[in-house]
Amino acid sequence: MSEIYEIPVDVSHLIKKRVVIYARVSTELVEQETSYERQVLELAKSVRDNKDYNLVCVYADKESGRSMNRPAFTQMLELVNAGAIDLILTKSIARFGRNIIEVVNIIQELRLKGVEIYFEKENLSTSNPTMDFTLSLLSAHAEEESRQISMNTIWAFESKMKRGLNTTSGLYGYSIKGDIYTIIEDEAVIVRKIYSWYILGHSYKNIIQYLQDMRALTPSGKDKWSQRTLEDILKNEKYVGDMLLRKKMNDRIVRPEILSALNLNQYYVSNHHEPIITRETWNEVLDLRKKKTKFDGKGKIFKLNPYAYFYYSQDFNRHFTYYVERHKGKYEVPTLICKCDLGRFAFRNNDIENGISLAASHIIKNKDKIMEHIKHQIAPTSLRLANQLDELYWGIEDRSVNEQINRYSIISDNLSKLHRINEVEKLVTETVYHSKKLAVEPNIELIKKVFTKVIFTGFKVHLIISLTNDDFKVIPENKYLIHSYRIPIIYKYKHSELEFNLYIC
Repeated sequence: MSEIYEIPVDVSHLIKKRVVIYARVSTELVEQETSYERQVLELAKSVRDNKDYNLVCVYADKESGRSMNRPAFTQMLELVNAGAIDLILTKSIARFGRNIIEVVNIIQELRLKGVEIYFEKENLSTSNPTMDFTLSLLSAHAEEESRQISMNTIWAFESKMKRGLNTTSGLYGYSIKGDIYTIIEDEAVIVRKIYSWYILGHSYKNIIQYLQDMRALTPSGKDKWSQRTLEDILKNEKYVGDMLLRKKMNDRIVRPEILSALNLNQYYVSNHHEPIITRETWNEVLDLRKKKTKFDGKGKIFKLNPYAYFYYSQDFNRHFTYYVERHKGKYEVPTLICKCDLGRFAFRNNDIENGISLAASHIIKNKDKIMEHIKHQIAPTSLRLANQLDELYWGIEDRSVNEQINRYSIISDNLSKLHRINEVEKLVTETVYHSKKLAVEPNIELIKKVFTKVIFTGFKVHLIISLTNDDFKVIPENKYLIHSYRIPIIYKYKHSELEFNLYIC
């Protein structure tokens, strides 16, 4: 007769779910800070109590739930895309996001990736078939509630404005409590000087320098003033004692689609509070601004220049600016310029792009050697990151909530870097693909797809490909250098050379 043996399951070898915690509060008030810590502590305890769970990371935002574009939330989704998460644990649907429609879309995307979300308060899991019906009911209820809140907010402001009551909570030069404006004389002196300098014809650049010489702090308490801050002060009617109510309505408070559907009035209240500047000064500045801003490009949409924050001078400790020079109106020369107190340093953009295209050609011809070089380089980096993760996880449960969150932030960065290293072959393939285009038709968009950073030191151009996507402001060590070459250029009407160095690290 055959014998039957019972083989016990070795639970230590069962694969645990990789879990992340997501917490959110809307503000940084003390009571919200307590809620924030409580969310993290309770969720962390539920993970520790479950033997099938392995806590990978904690993500926490202090942002409005209306938009899904939150720093920690975005970082969490990047880890999801890297395939490093099985389950997201959060306190409630409201903590995950206020816009139910967007929440539903995110849930559907994560389902396709095999990632589950568990909402503790509602006791709901996105793996449950009834979740869709529940969400549709919640969605309808939340949208109506959101619409009602928006309408109530609008009419509350409308009522105050009709009565000429203040809706501003803070303004440089004043202390504001309710409807009472009290002048802060130290700040008022600065405001009067800004108006006076502007009337005397001083440029924004000069005014900023005067303020720095005075060691005057900006409205936000910073040392460096900006043109935008000066413009805001010069066009603010409150400094003459008036109030223009409803300059704009904050679409983070009221939904944009509701705002656009309403024809809302503005209200102008004259002589509401004690002025910092005289009516004559205000009118004079108003006239000057109208004359100077006749051709200010109003109505245009300005985008961040694609060259911004990419080409960096290690000598001058600042980035190059892309500028088109016009030589006596005859022709245009796209130029990269770096200015500082030491002087001005400039290169023709075509010279830089031509040199970079040669680096792209080298990558294409030597892709196999480069692959071997990279594998040799990443071994110690991978080991270092893994060791750091072990150190960060060690004793993390005994730390305070804020210390845990800080550690988990570093853990998230390291996990992303390790994932990038583990996909090195894919990265090299993508780099070669973009290099083929770059070698034929160099342009800034393709250059940024191949290289992480370009650093200048004198007449040397250092092209950096970072496997971990780190930002660089200093040249990497020589052990990461894989290719070096020179190209002839004309610099200040003289023959010269540019040296290009290619690094992969």
